[in-house]
Amino acid sequence: MEYNLKQLIASMWVHRENKDFSRKGLELSYRGFSVKASIGMTGQISMIPWISYCAEGQETNNGIYPVLLFYGTPEFLKANINKTVVKKIVLAYGISATNKPDKSWGSEVDGKNTIGEAFKEWNYETKKTTIKKYNSSYVYKVYDWTDEINYEQIQKDIDCLIDTYTSIIKGSKEYTPIEETPGQDSNISEKETPDIPITVRLSDLAKSANATLPDSLLEAIKKMNPKSFEVLIAKLLMSMGYGNTREDVIVTRYTGDDDIDGYVRKDRLDIEKICAYQAKRFTRQNVGIEDMNNLGGAMINYGTRCGIFVTTSDFTPKAKEYNPVGYKIIRIDGKALVEFLIEYGIGIKTERIEVMTVDTDFLNNL
Repeated sequence: MEYNLKQLIASMWVHRENKDFSRKGLELSYRGFSVKASIGMTGQISMIPWISYCAEGQETNNGIYPVLLFYGTPEFLKANINKTVVKKIVLAYGISATNKPDKSWGSEVDGKNTIGEAFKEWNYETKKTTIKKYNSSYVYKVYDWTDEINYEQIQKDIDCLIDTYTSIIKGSKEYTPIEETPGQDSNISEKETPDIPITVRLSDLAKSANATLPDSLLEAIKKMNPKSFEVLIAKLLMSMGYGNTREDVIVTRYTGDDDIDGYVRKDRLDIEKICAYQAKRFTRQNVGIEDMNNLGGAMINYGTRCGIFVTTSDFTPKAKEYNPVGYKIIRIDGKALVEFLIEYGIGIKTERIEVMTVDTDFLNNL
């Protein structure tokens, strides 16, 4: 069976419903890693199903590995003291809770919350030891577990974490566990002699850093103050060809509240002079139908049939359906926003490292 995240998760639920503890369809391979999905063992349904991605020599009971953890089964919800918890799917820097691994995630988990620490944020409170089994693993990404799981986004995040995992596994022969060497600057022992060229390792690290850039940029944008966010969007619109000067991108108060509403000259030739836009720097909620109505009102106010809505979050289903006859509204969600910013080189910079290596071609041709 070929690996497919959506099909694998669907297979897990079928196994759970039928209390089928066979491994048929739950053990696969992906990008050279062993993929295992678990609904429980020895006839006992697990409160927290999981999917792990293990390199050779790494196991869920003895190693490190990317892992998807599903916090939201009926058994899990029943075990919680707080009854208003939101179901979560967690992509984590997995760490074996059974045996102490001989490798570590190193600096990748610096500043990250463990799952145990994140429980407080999610309003999870339980005395079940089986639920606390994975608490020492670190949170990489968190998704609300709804009826509309974004499998494509989760898979992209898994691939990013696998890239990091690959660099760690290939980067050294031995790793010092985090707990054994507090304060050590490097996870590689002094006796280690990696046989991978430094340029290859730096290239892998660069790929890993670039893979996480969109998420890092989006988080940074969400922390900006409204005024700075206003300037950022103005710069982006100008870079995309709206107007000739900063004065062609004008922010105005339309609704009288804290919305950032305004208009831009639609193109440099002024064939259609203005295009109303609205920008929302949301961190938790999505743009709703009321927000879209506000933009529609701005379009009528400025006499334009063109509108742009920029948000750091996403749009609700009703907001996506909002499309008044005779008007055109362009929606830019958080994902598209960072893609545009990266494309136009706004809010990012390129760091360069010069590495000197032996010129074997020169020496061999003397």
